[in-house]
Amino acid sequence: MTHKLAAGVIVLDGNNVLLVKDDKDWGVPKGGTEPGETFMQTAIREGREETGYEIVAKEVAFVTEYISKEYGSYLQVYYFGEIVGKVNEPLDPDILSVKFVPIEELREYMSFRPWVLPLERWIKERRLGYYSYNLDEVSYLI
Repeated sequence: MTHKLAAGVIVLDGNNVLLVKDDKDWGVPKGGTEPGETFMQTAIREGREETGYEIVAKEVAFVTEYISKEYGSYLQVYYFGEIVGKVNEPLDPDILSVKFVPIEELREYMSFRPWVLPLERWIKERRLGYYSYNLDEVSYLI
């Protein structure tokens, strides 16, 4: 089984984290890599396309991978980023909303284990982490 590769970007503003909502749920800006693209390039592009902000990716925050019969195998690299400007491009049409939410309310917006637990730990400890989940053995949701 081949891994699906993706990258995302975490943007903080004080005690708030930038989230986007698609037709399914909320999450940090993220998406699949395109041919010839590095994970960092993917994170920057997805940040711009999904939020309308020009974002600089600073450093890897965490890597998460998960596997399940339903989702397949994913490898995702998340970067800490900072907004450096606004872009004059339409948002990705799959994005319904973009907003900063208080960190303490994160679980009211996100519940997918491979995204929430690594994000919470990184916000608290601010150090690189690696996480692996077999979602056929543990719940998808927290």
